[in-house]
Amino acid sequence: MFLQHLRYGFRGLRKQPAFTAAAVLTLGLGIGATTAIFGVVNTVLLEPLPYPEPDRLVGLWHTFPAAKGGEFPASHATYTVYHQLNHVFSDLAAHVETAVNLTDGAAAERVAADNATASLFSVLRVKPLMGRVFTAADEQPGHPAVVLISDGMWRRRFGGSTDVLGRELRIDDVAHQIIGVLPASVRFPRDETQLWLPVVFSRSDPAPIGFKYNAIGRLRPGVTLDAGARDLQTLVPRLVDFFASAAPGVSMQQWLGWVDLRVAVHPLRDDIVGDIGPVLWVIFGTIGFVLLAACANIANLCLIRAEGRRRELAVHAALGAGRTEVLQRLLAEGVILASLGAVLGLGLAGVGLHLLRQITTVPIPRLAGVSLDAKVLGLTVLLTAGVALVTSALPILKVGTRNLAGVLRGSSRGTTQGRDRRRVQRGLVVTQVALAFVLLTACALMGRTFVALRSVDLGFEAERALTFRIALPEVGYPTLPATMAFYQRLSERLAAIPGVETVGIASFLPLQRERRNTMTIQSEGSDLPRDEATAARPLVNVSPAYFRSLGIPLVTGRLFHDVPPEQLSTEVMVSTAYAAKVWNDPSGLTVVGRRIRMIPTAPWLTVVGVVGSIRDESLDRPVSQVVYLPLNSAAFGDSLPSVPRALGVAVRTSVAPEAVAASVRREVMAADPRIPVYDLRPMSEGVRRSMARTSFTALLLAIAAGVALALGAVGLYGVVAYSVSTRKAEIGLRIALGAAPAAVTRALVRQGTALAVLGVGIGAVGALLLTRALGALLFGVSPTDPLMWGATAVVLLGVALGATWWPARRAARVAPASVLSAE
Repeated sequence: MFLQHLRYGFRGLRKQPAFTAAAVLTLGLGIGATTAIFGVVNTVLLEPLPYPEPDRLVGLWHTFPAAKGGEFPASHATYTVYHQLNHVFSDLAAHVETAVNLTDGAAAERVAADNATASLFSVLRVKPLMGRVFTAADEQPGHPAVVLISDGMWRRRFGGSTDVLGRELRIDDVAHQIIGVLPASVRFPRDETQLWLPVVFSRSDPAPIGFKYNAIGRLRPGVTLDAGARDLQTLVPRLVDFFASAAPGVSMQQWLGWVDLRVAVHPLRDDIVGDIGPVLWVIFGTIGFVLLAACANIANLCLIRAEGRRRELAVHAALGAGRTEVLQRLLAEGVILASLGAVLGLGLAGVGLHLLRQITTVPIPRLAGVSLDAKVLGLTVLLTAGVALVTSALPILKVGTRNLAGVLRGSSRGTTQGRDRRRVQRGLVVTQVALAFVLLTACALMGRTFVALRSVDLGFEAERALTFRIALPEVGYPTLPATMAFYQRLSERLAAIPGVETVGIASFLPLQRERRNTMTIQSEGSDLPRDEATAARPLVNVSPAYFRSLGIPLVTGRLFHDVPPEQLSTEVMVSTAYAAKVWNDPSGLTVVGRRIRMIPTAPWLTVVGVVGSIRDESLDRPVSQVVYLPLNSAAFGDSLPSVPRALGVAVRTSVAPEAVAASVRREVMAADPRIPVYDLRPMSEGVRRSMARTSFTALLLAIAAGVALALGAVGLYGVVAYSVSTRKAEIGLRIALGAAPAAVTRALVRQGTALAVLGVGIGAVGALLLTRALGALLFGVSPTDPLMWGATAVVLLGVALGATWWPARRAARVAPASVLSAE
């Protein structure tokens, strides 16, 4: 029987194509957006990691007072002790995310890689698709170089050939034998990782306390996170049993006395997801509001449509249709609309996810694994059922069948029911306006954040600067003189390109995603308390021309002197933020000539200049207290020469940066064809990318708010227009009795505006909740900023005024004679 009602429903909806198309499109957009975003939230935040017993996988971190709330990964020393002596982990592993040069193709290529201990695969319980994983022997110095490749690289580079095992890849100009292929499901530590290389710990590591290894572990059954942290904490004093020296001239016992090292243990999934969670939850909640607004809009349209069909339904009742049969017919139409919307929504969700993977510049972990799986499809089914119920229930409840006979007799005993229907319609409109206010407020705050970030003083000049990165292999550049000679040769070649003004080189470029090198620094003559004086601060190795290339001003003193490649420099420069914090002299006038050093046995470095402070980490973070070292710095003495190999290059141009990009790539290849150029882009694009999360969130909120605003305006228009259509006789009589048309218009506008004001008031409560959730994403504006809230209310009320004025104006033009004669 219900199938027959579905056929009737299809026929009825075909007779009203405009209504059907509008309803299906509205629902399709709402369901599609909700499904797509839930797919991302589900995979990134809710789904467990794709490894056996993922809840027992954890990451190991360290804190100490000087870190000021920051956390550091493991070091060679801590990992070694934990791995050998712990009692609560079935296994521990260490790895370092990196990138390497593939140099055996037609052109050198930079690919994401991971240096990992052999135990990584037992911790994750990963088995290769073919071949084998690392063994302890692969970690030994002098062992033949081996590599594991991803399923993607196996198919892309080797066409999925089964004889790939034993073949060679030339990585950083060293031949590596392929020993295994990992399954496509292994995307560790990032989706982009394509190669895994064994970590080789040196027994004679002069500084085993460098916190650069990400350590992960698998807890034994029944062991909690706190128990794991407590067990590792008891092992910290044992570092002195394995490593006598922490760094040249610093014993491990001394170092432990300085830092008060504390151990923290996190779920591995939290470490992988990072801080993207709040953004995704806010977006998901936003899309949910849009879906609610869409449902309210469709329910209102269906209610108005059902009101107009009361005579049709009365005829069916008079011909013998029971109450249940009439109600099933209404429900069938709701099911049809919801189902068509769901089908369209699934298609839009699939397209949206594909586009999101292709165009997003926001680093979303596990994005490659997002799909419309069973859980996502289950949500779509629930949404479809909910939408069908919402779009059918109100017409069913308010049209009903109790008084259908009176409709045929022309009875007017429906006054109370008509009042109830109007209340429901107005309630739906108030809901739409409230949801629109919530989203518009969030959009305004994110928009203000975007503007605030755009107006932040960077401290450097991003325009007319082209940046890129290179990485020198140790083979071919084993010594500091060889490395420095290449940098000098490359700088000369790039400077000769027409349109290039200066060429600067740095180990870290501003607003890049690479991890910065930080170090606790001893500053001569500082009055800071010990914990602040020993706080880790960023170190950046630069060439003298770096500051001119990025337009960083020299405040006082001079730039580095050029020294021969074979010599080490004892000069250093600091930012004004460092000078202000450490020596309480932001002008830098008393700073030039002061000395600093990295470790007690390292030589003192003399400050020769103070430069302006820049926002090199993030636009929404304070300027950094940077210490600048020459490329050939003696900061760590002869025992630990500073030889940066992965570097950024900044080229200042007199023309558009894009105009010299091809020439830059060509000159690097001419200098050494084994060195690929990567991340080649104008610095201004790098600034925009640093704002990607804010712009991404703001854009989605703007789209959602725009849709909600349009739905609210349509709802208000519909309610006022419907009220006019049902009150034509009353309006005509009032005008005939002398009421001014302008007064009629004002009365109807007041009716619509009152609904909008009520919606704004209710929406303010929801906006308080959403904007609090946005707090961590905002910059330069308070979640309760009165200007943004007031502007949002004015815009929304203005739209509401326009949506009610048009039908009210038409009502005032009613000709009393024609209306009364028709009555």
